[in-house]
Amino acid sequence: MPGNPWRLVKGMCDDHQNDTPPDRGPVPHDRDRLMRPAPRFLQGGIPLPKSVLWMIVGLSLCAGVLGFSLGRDIAALSETEAIAAYATIYAQDTGGDISDCAAIPGNGAVWLIVRCGTGAAFRSYRVARDGGLVKGGGGPSA
Repeated sequence: MPGNPWRLVKGMCDDHQNDTPPDRGPVPHDRDRLMRPAPRFLQGGIPLPKSVLWMIVGLSLCAGVLGFSLGRDIAALSETEAIAAYATIYAQDTGGDISDCAAIPGNGAVWLIVRCGTGAAFRSYRVARDGGLVKGGGGPSA
């Protein structure tokens, strides 16, 4: 047999990293060869001024509070409030009565379809979940 095959493996294992093969010197770990040094700002070489840090914290808090409050207002919109709002618009535009309005559930982006008026002269409002009018749904219907 030309030599011990385990001698080569022994030099490459983590447990035997200080063993040196006779012809190559110490065997480096793969992570030492493949990794490059981290950028200087990640090593803590460039300090972040406290005023900038507090400004980032303050803006983040403001954005969070604003997002929470706007989301809560939209989520709290009830069907009754949406119907009443579009019934008021109908009454102002046509002079009709708000009791002439009723709503049915919509499909997809349309949350409610508010129909106001009687007979052939009625208006239909397609309302989104946020209370806005879905494009192409307002005004008189034919």
